[in-house]
Amino acid sequence: MEYPMIGSHVEAYPLEEDKLQIFNRNTGKTYTLGKNESNVFQLLNGANTIDDTSRQCSFYTGQEIDALIKAFSELGFFEKAKKKLNPFKIKLRLFNPNKLIRTDSPLTKILHCIILFICPLMFIAGIVMNRILVNDAMSFYGQAMIGIRELGVAGWILIVFLSLLSLALHECAHMITARKYGVNVPEMGVMLYFLVPCAYTNITGTNLLKSKTQRLIVLASGSLMNFAIIGICSIVMCTVASKELVSYAAALALANIGTIFLNLMVLLKFDGYYALEVILDEPKLRENAISAVVSSVRTLFAGKKEEKAAFRQMIGEPENTLRYVMYSIYFIFSTGYIPVIMLNTVVPFLTR
Repeated sequence: MEYPMIGSHVEAYPLEEDKLQIFNRNTGKTYTLGKNESNVFQLLNGANTIDDTSRQCSFYTGQEIDALIKAFSELGFFEKAKKKLNPFKIKLRLFNPNKLIRTDSPLTKILHCIILFICPLMFIAGIVMNRILVNDAMSFYGQAMIGIRELGVAGWILIVFLSLLSLALHECAHMITARKYGVNVPEMGVMLYFLVPCAYTNITGTNLLKSKTQRLIVLASGSLMNFAIIGICSIVMCTVASKELVSYAAALALANIGTIFLNLMVLLKFDGYYALEVILDEPKLRENAISAVVSSVRTLFAGKKEEKAAFRQMIGEPENTLRYVMYSIYFIFSTGYIPVIMLNTVVPFLTR
């Protein structure tokens, strides 16, 4: 007799109206179950047979219970299959933010206000003070760059540490704003992304927010923290006398500018990409673009006459034409971006 049991890699978080939010650690994905689905989910604990579950969930027929269990299985709720190791994206989960940051906590509300209002003001203050106190900007920043190059090994180790701390604060800002809006944030940790060490926060639950504004705020909050750090560095650079401290501040400001630039890049799956998905109402933009272009090329060159005619008729409609053009543009730039960057990096070394 079968006793279905949800795997230990699946975490459940209660919501209002007896609903559950489910996080699958193996896939990193978050799901929301309705009240009836949640009742079935909770009974799949290894102590009940499918018949037991059907008797206790009379709001579903036996066939519907079977179908729901099959759906849970397809989502990977039962089998703790081994995660496929991606050498370019190795994650180490450090803790579960849900257990530390409460949605209704006064501290969460205060930190949320600091990120949304104080962080931009710190950046503006830094820019204004620079304009007021720095007379010869070119000479001033030129000396700061020279100072960075002259820092010793210990100095560069400190810069790397401060840069990693900035990345951690970036992720904490995502976490705090997400928790403020009631988003399930099941993991935060460190990872090697294309062999580059960085921090990460799982905010996939943000997609379940109904408000576009809230989703965009969660995605933008990390960069707001970087702007605040740049503002603080700018204030330090134009108010302290120590050339060494100015060099550290300049290096940290450059690191945060780089982080902002990288996160605004919509061609890679960073904050800017996910913000573009929200703005365009286009979940899985990259995957949809690749699928649309590949299938259309296959249809036009290898499809039957009927398929070609149906495709031409489909893209002949204004709405579909606009969407196909959007997919094509994004496909060209996103697939060509990384090869171009790699060529620009490798070719200069080969031609020396």
